[in-house]
Amino acid sequence: MMEIKTEKQFREYQDGCEALIRRGAELGGMDYLSDEEKREYIRLSDAVIEYEAAYYPLPGRASTLTKRTMTAAERVPV
Repeated sequence: MMEIKTEKQFREYQDGCEALIRRGAELGGMDYLSDEEKREYIRLSDAVIEYEAAYYPLPGRASTLTKRTMTAAERVPV
């Protein structure tokens, strides 16, 4: 289930990612972030990626909101 529900939340998550990237850069690289900061960056960035795939899909890609798994009966044998 998607963690981000609104455009405002999306921007807040992006800001959180950017803040952690800036902190990592100040320290000399993302490797120098604490384990907690690394986990938070992964959580935020995964949520941003999921939201972008649904609401801002890349050209030629379908929104993840419209994708669904086909049932066995719908699959065509190859």
